[in-house]
Amino acid sequence: LSEVPVRSSAQIFDLLRSAQERRRVAETRINARSSRTHCIFTLKVRCRRAVASGELDNAGKLHLVDLAGSECAKKASSDEAAPYPGAKWGNMDEDRERKNINQSLLTLGRVISALRDGTSRVPYRDSKLTRLLKDALGGRSKTVIIATVSPALAAVEESISTLTYAEQAAGVKNRPVASSLLRTMRLADSRVALSDAISTSGGDFAELEMKVAYLTQEVEEAQGLLATKYREAQELLDRATKAEEELLEVGARLGEALRDGEEKAVVVARLEGFADDRCLAVSKLSGALDASTTHADDLRRRLEQSLAKASAGRRQARALVDAMEERGKEMSAEATRRSDALAALAGE
Repeated sequence: LSEVPVRSSAQIFDLLRSAQERRRVAETRINARSSRTHCIFTLKVRCRRAVASGELDNAGKLHLVDLAGSECAKKASSDEAAPYPGAKWGNMDEDRERKNINQSLLTLGRVISALRDGTSRVPYRDSKLTRLLKDALGGRSKTVIIATVSPALAAVEESISTLTYAEQAAGVKNRPVASSLLRTMRLADSRVALSDAISTSGGDFAELEMKVAYLTQEVEEAQGLLATKYREAQELLDRATKAEEELLEVGARLGEALRDGEEKAVVVARLEGFADDRCLAVSKLSGALDASTTHADDLRRRLEQSLAKASAGRRQARALVDAMEERGKEMSAEATRRSDALAALAGE
């Protein structure tokens, strides 16, 4: 990369022609003049004009970017065939160029995806290409993308990939802002003095501007990282607060459970005492029942004995009655016989 100050449009066109000549191209199986590197031409324009209160400084920047397309080693290699199975296609220079091109395009795709998703960290510094195009990707400038596709059927995969890439890039929202700065007379005098000091010391003001831009980018990235860390700290604090609230809630539930357990323990103790009392009463009732059973058995035995004696007396009385009846019959027969005898004697 190089930076050259210019003062006319002719010098600009000369630089464009020089860059075009220095640009490396090579023939592949897909393209006769395939770009082997990305090409970036940046035009910075500064306009200063005096106003009533000082000096108005307007600055603008134009990026002209020609991205080399991603390539597949097998399809884009300049060799007709691999020398042996498992061998790499193309020579080492082509492989290295292809690897660099694909790597930078992959990083650019990650930056575009991060901008579309709205993530906190955008990997601008992962490659030189994304670092140089930071203003054009989600910055304060207008961006126009031109996708080059082929109508050939053999390049349909590359065309679809290019259109998908362009669609993703079109989803990035930029916020164009006019860049102008009003310097008062005091600041203008200080800038003149600073320019004189730099020219006296042999410094390059353009190089200092590049360093300031780089440091500004560093500060912005540091601020973004700090914001991310602050957001993460806030999330951790929220999580800690939520965890503390949950812990307090669990503690309250545990206290309630302990109180319920104590109350249940008291109830269980009362129930155990009541059960013991009932067991004692049951034991007493069981003893009384046993005593009653024993008394009932004794009474039943005595009753059986009394019944046996009554049965024996009944049998004796029955025998006595039978004997008396027999004796009565005999006496009645004897009386009848004597009566007949007396009647016979009286008839004589």
